Amino acid sequence: RKAEKEKREKILEQRRILEERELKLKEELEEEKKKLEEEFKLKKEEALKKAEKGADLIEKRAKERYKEALDFVIRKVLLENGDRKD
Repeated sequence: RKAEKEKREKILEQRRILEERELKLKEELEEEKKKLEEEFKLKKEEALKKAEKGADLIEKRAKERYKEALDFVIRKVLLENGDRKD
């Protein structure tokens, strides 16, 4: 009987150790998950900022091209009308 009791206690101790390890691993996994989610969030924000910056640059260039084209058309019309010589 004493041997059975010791065996049972040993099994219970091993089970307790395994449960503690499992809990620790779950906590570590959850912590790693949070880190990855935060990293993903930061990278997503960075990508969005870059995209916005790129869109702003494209819009600025488009406005510049439009202004250049408009200036060209105005000069051409003025030249055709003889009002201005370039």
